[in-house]
Amino acid sequence: MTRADRILAVVIALVALVSIPVIAGASGHGDGRAVVNGPAGQTVVDLGVDRTVVIAGLHGDVTAEVSGGAIRVTGSGCPDQICVHSAALDERGGVIACVPNGVTITVGFAGERGLDAIVR
Repeated sequence: MTRADRILAVVIALVALVSIPVIAGASGHGDGRAVVNGPAGQTVVDLGVDRTVVIAGLHGDVTAEVSGGAIRVTGSGCPDQICVHSAALDERGGVIACVPNGVTITVGFAGERGLDAIVR
């Protein structure tokens, strides 16, 4: 191994060590908040406080439960109940959507720009 090879190996190792926190911060846990979008507007929910949140949807209420830093849908007025069977969210960027009711729940991104598009 030449001197240039050793220098290159050290530079690659340093770049890898510096990039680990950046990658972990971008894809890790949320900021402790969930953004709930519904027909009535947007609400920010603190995931640090256990409670039940009721969101008025287009075809009935959507009930979400905040517990242990995660949020999940426990009930919905939609016919298929797909959102109810979704896993609880605690990771930044996770989304639960109740499409028939027009309700989405996204972890993190509170205060940031909302959805890219809404299809009607």
